[in-house]
Order: sequence, then C-alpha cells, then structure tokens
Amino acid sequence: MLSRSRTWWGLLAVAFVALAPATALAEEAEDYAPYVRFDDPLREMQATIKRAKKYDKLALVVLGANWCHDSKALAKRLEADALRSVLGEHYETLVMGVGYYEQGFDVAQRLGVEVYTHTPTVLIYEPKSETLVNLDDHHIWRDAALLSDEETLIYFQEKADAAKWSVALTLADDEQIKAFERQQAERLRKAYSILGPKLEARSDDLDELWGPVRDLRYSLADDLKRLREEQREAKAKGEPFDPEWPAYEPFPWEADD
Repeated sequence: MLSRSRTWWGLLAVAFVALAPATALAEEAEDYAPYVRFDDPLREMQATIKRAKKYDKLALVVLGANWCHDSKALAKRLEADALRSVLGEHYETLVMGVGYYEQGFDVAQRLGVEVYTHTPTVLIYEPKSETLVNLDDHHIWRDAALLSDEETLIYFQEKADAAKWSVALTLADDEQIKAFERQQAERLRKAYSILGPKLEARSDDLDELWGPVRDLRYSLADDLKRLREEQREAKAKGEPFDPEWPAYEPFPWEADD
C-alpha cells in the first residue's frame, strides 16, 4: 500500500531543497505519493531489466521521494498521456521510493553510479550492453519542477533514439574517476545516514547541516560530468588523462576527524 503524504511535508520539502515556484507548493499540498518503497529494491530493479531485455526496450528506474517536490513533479509528468506513450513504446519503467535516504544505493550502483546525488534521479539502462545511457546527464532531474512538459518529453524520446547508439556507450569511466566517485559517494552515504533521520524528524539543525551536503551534491554531479568529458577527449586525441581534481569543503561532522 502506498503511504500518503501530508500537507506540511510539502512545505518542509521546499525549505529543505530550495526555493520553489508556487506551482510546486500546490503539487506538494496534494495527497499524492507515487514513490513506493519496496522490500527488495534490487529484485524489483532486476525484474524491470529482465522485462526490458525481453521486449527490446530500455529500463527506466526513477529514484525519488514523496517529500520531494521535484520528485513529485517528475512523477506527474511521467503519468501524462504524451509521455506515457513514449515510455510505453521504449521503456520498462520502475518508480522507486528512497524514503529518507535509506534505500536505493545498491540499485544506483548496479546501474552504474556510485551514489545518487539527488531526488529524483533518473537512470536509463540498456540491458543488452549493460550500459547506463544517460550517465552524463542523469542528475539534471534534480530540478525536475523547473523543466517543462515539452523538455521532459524530448529528453526521453531522444534518449530512446540515441540508444542506437552513441560513443558514450562504448567508453567506460577511467579508474581514477571511479575511485574519485567512490570516495565522494562514501561521504554522501554517511551524510544521508545522519541527515535522513533529521529530515524525517524535522530537526531544528537540519538547515545548518544540510547546506554543505547540498553544495557537494550539486558540485559533484557537475564535476563528474566534466571529468568524463575530459577523459573522452583525451582518449580521442590519444593523450594521457591528467585532470584537475576537485576539492570540497569538509562536512561539519568531518571537521573533527
């Protein structure tokens, strides 16, 4: 059974994530909870991939939360008639709840990212080549409420078309990038374990602690995209990959370590 959100969760989500337009507040005030928490998320994901492979489609996995206004905005768009037609033709879709950053880590790793940096996170997976089609831009849905219906439709149609197949599908991450991503993913998972319960409990110190985590989530997603682009450019030119690695501020609980 789906859990039901409450009006005050909409207000909390706006304060927690960012300033949101009035339309997002209206959406969140609704009794609308599209994100289901599964007892065995990996099993659900594997079943989705199996169906996608059987029917020659892409697997679409959306990791989101019912307290998140961007997650709810995306879920509504996925239910629209125009997009539903594209999804039905090209995708097997799984919409999965992560709770208060308690679930979804193993699913994200299985599909090709060390940690999800935002809710919602959209992962488009090609089952035959076992490739994450939207590795470079899966993070753009962190601002799903700001994207139009047309932009959403174009994105999923273009990903389905491009799955036949771009160079990005043939280039794996440099091991240096993976090691860097794993290091930052460990920090984020620790942050989620600290801040998730505070979010659920509406702790007074949430905003203060969340600021550095929010900054890292945005910076990390953008920096990984840049590093991958630089890696591909170096490979194409036959040059060594020697990037400038980002450095981030420590979280408050890391400062004492």
